[in-house]
Amino acid sequence: MFRSSVVVLMLVLATPALAKADKKGKKPEEPLKIELCGLASFDAVFTKVAAIDERLTKARDLLGDARRDLNDALGSAKGTSLQEALADFKSQAGSQIVVRMQGTTPKIEARPNSPSSLLAAVDAVNGLTHGITGAMAELEAIPAEAAALATEVAALPKQLKSEAKAAGLKPTEIPAKLKIVKHDVEVAAALPEKAAAVIERMTGLLTTVGSLAGG
Repeated sequence: MFRSSVVVLMLVLATPALAKADKKGKKPEEPLKIELCGLASFDAVFTKVAAIDERLTKARDLLGDARRDLNDALGSAKGTSLQEALADFKSQAGSQIVVRMQGTTPKIEARPNSPSSLLAAVDAVNGLTHGITGAMAELEAIPAEAAALATEVAALPKQLKSEAKAAGLKPTEIPAKLKIVKHDVEVAAALPEKAAAVIERMTGLLTTVGSLAGG
């Protein structure tokens, strides 16, 4: 039997994920973010990288929000992962649910006369899959875009001296600009792997939801 109160899942893409402290009380390091260097030709590229990074961050935030809301619906312990919460949902629901596919999206349906707590959890899982499907459609082209941008950005440090001269910068200003550019190269280089990881996680969650009924 479910232990929760009724919670309706609202997946808000723009809500930032909250940083959590580790066991020693230290907050995890903030992810690297793009910084603009003030050179228009460079910043035009960096802005594209930042936009992709922001889309990936919102997709991960969606999963974080879904995890918290599903845990509330199930009455699971704080910090329970999505995979663990879905396993808990399957264990508690038993034969009271069926899974039907709507295109590529699994949808959970509760059998007639199911308790309200079960219906709340079903709403949470369906909200999760709906959010994932929408996000994946938006993220589909990102890995290729991220890889292309990473290659483009990697070539920028060698172009900095000539670009800085054309912009009228003093030689003494170049080291600070180079530091920013190298930082942004690092951010861009990490994007393809970051994109692949987000999409792989979402795909895995859809597969898990699709297998919730029975067994």
